[in-house]
Amino acid sequence: METDTLLNDSRGLIDLKIKSYFKENADFVLTIIDGFFDFIIVACDYDGNIVAYNMGCLNTLGYTYEDMNGIKELYTLFPRDFNKSGKLQEEINTLFQKGRVSFELEMERKNGEKFPAKVMFILSKDTKGKLVGFLMIGEDITRLKENEEKLRRQVEELERFKKATIQRELRMEELKRKVKELEGRLRSTE
Repeated sequence: METDTLLNDSRGLIDLKIKSYFKENADFVLTIIDGFFDFIIVACDYDGNIVAYNMGCLNTLGYTYEDMNGIKELYTLFPRDFNKSGKLQEEINTLFQKGRVSFELEMERKNGEKFPAKVMFILSKDTKGKLVGFLMIGEDITRLKENEEKLRRQVEELERFKKATIQRELRMEELKRKVKELEGRLRSTE
């Protein structure tokens, strides 16, 4: 019990140091988050209201600051059919059951262009362990999907080549057998 108290006191001291650091260095922390310009990072409160986002969100989805300031709820960043089908709600339910969830879907930019994305939701708790919201981290995986498709086509091509090579080798073996058979017949007629 005494150890638990010591750990709790230690954790509280660490939390105070972290809070103090972030308060004093908020610009530094925001610069780090904005540095992930290839990733969509959106912080939401418990009800799914957007409370913060990074530059990568704007760049990837094609929104301006004014657009994002007008978007209040996370679900509006997802395609209508994904919302209507109940898939977003399923993923959020899984998030609250397991603490995190990762999934792929087709997202849509402001201009209507669709792209494959990988999205992760992570629950966020305060220093006392109380749930305060969640973080969404998303990534445009267009290049990854294109590379996967290229690899799939190359594997298919190699499989066709392998099959053709094996068939050629089998045919060569059959021809060698026939030549030996014909040579044997020739010798027996001589």
